[in-house]
Amino acid sequence: MKALYPQLSACVSLTLVEAGPALLGPFDRVLQDYVLRLFKGRDIDVRLGTAVVGVEDFSDEKNKFDAKRALLSDGTTLDFGTMVWSAGLAPRKFTADLDEATVPRHERSQRILIDEFLRVKGHEGSIWAIGDAAANESGPPLPQLAQVARQQGIYLANVFSGKIGEAEKPFSFFSLGSMAFMGDL
Repeated sequence: MKALYPQLSACVSLTLVEAGPALLGPFDRVLQDYVLRLFKGRDIDVRLGTAVVGVEDFSDEKNKFDAKRALLSDGTTLDFGTMVWSAGLAPRKFTADLDEATVPRHERSQRILIDEFLRVKGHEGSIWAIGDAAANESGPPLPQLAQVARQQGIYLANVFSGKIGEAEKPFSFFSLGSMAFMGDL
């Protein structure tokens, strides 16, 4: 925008509100920290650990017209002219409605808890869960990316077809890489 409309640069500010503790959650910590420094260097106000909980109309003496503001989980508000909102994905209704007493959940994400063989805890040998619906009980969390679900699907196909035993070889994710464009100057 600065290159196309330099005269408007002073009138524009950018705030990024992220409910999670870091930007680019599925990526390596080094990249997360790099992007945070990059954005701050570009005068982008980054608010981590904060969620948008609502939007409301308001008016005051400095605005000629009614305006809008975001209500944030930390109790603050953020006036805006344009909001671009990319909300996180929630579990599918079917997954969310499963009885928690029967299907154990990860304490933070509330996803279905699985072991290293993708089996639902307490239902080993009869129920498996993969993709965004599942969270491994040990080790680092798997990124919520299509390549993870694809590899899990291939793994389960091999289990169900008998190519590998149900508890013969734990699932292991191999990252094929990820990319995120951070803009250019």
